[in-house]
Amino acid sequence: MSEVEPAVDLDPQTEPAAVDGGKEAPKPLPPRKKRRVKAYCWNHFTKYLDDNDLTRAKCNYCDAHFAAESKRNGTASLNSHIE
Repeated sequence: MSEVEPAVDLDPQTEPAAVDGGKEAPKPLPPRKKRRVKAYCWNHFTKYLDDNDLTRAKCNYCDAHFAAESKRNGTASLNSHIE
């Protein structure tokens, strides 16, 4: 009687990527949804990118321009301009 060897697929493209102890790599997170703008001052300003790719804000009523990087500047200067 002849023994039949099991078929083994050694193609690296079909094998899951192994990481630390043979565990599969975690799936990447889905992209986040854009947030709704909450600050009242954004009803009175328009965001735009300047020549250096920095976010700026232009007043809708006069020609005043302000820095508007969300992580750096905040909205205090925009709110004080409205008052």
